Amino acid sequence: MRENNSIDSFRRDQWSETKLPFLCRLLLKLIRAGLSRGKVKKVLHRLWLLNCGDKPVDITVRGARYRLDFRDNTPARQVLFSSYYDTKELDLLYQASHSGGIFVDIGANIGYYTIDMAVRGVDVIAIEPNPAVVDRLLLNVDANSISSKVIVEQLCVAEPGVHALSFTGYGAGSLIALHGPGEEIQVKGDTLLSILIKHDISMVSSL
Repeated sequence: MRENNSIDSFRRDQWSETKLPFLCRLLLKLIRAGLSRGKVKKVLHRLWLLNCGDKPVDITVRGARYRLDFRDNTPARQVLFSSYYDTKELDLLYQASHSGGIFVDIGANIGYYTIDMAVRGVDVIAIEPNPAVVDRLLLNVDANSISSKVIVEQLCVAEPGVHALSFTGYGAGSLIALHGPGEEIQVKGDTLLSILIKHDISMVSSL
């Protein structure tokens, strides 16, 4: 498996809330207030890069801890620069999951959905094939001390075997070859049914 050179500078040390300068805290307040939309969102993004830099940040969102490297990861960028990203979807999933069963997060990426569900007490299977992204997912799980609530499977949901995963950056990937610039790595795959049987899961409440 090849090394992913673009994440060499991704910090793997223990999570610790980033001490942001005053202007960065102000920008976050503006973002959380719902102003990060359209052209204003681009302006806030540029102001962040100018005043706060482009390094990964350790931050708390909706009561959960994340390390967000927005340089090459779309979900991390959405979480940092949006007003509580996908809150309606998360709350609907929680309503379907909190009374039993398990939430299956296919393509978990950095674990935004996984972490949000698990810190609220939901059991989760997080499935993510890209080893570099799994690295970030596991760090976020550890930061929230929820390893007892989360099973991480480094797989793609597909026929059993090895598959070519095409991706650009670490925000999305596809088993269908992408046209244009991108990268490709070999990843293991298995069916969702096999994964559930492996972990003796008899009820999926949401996915």
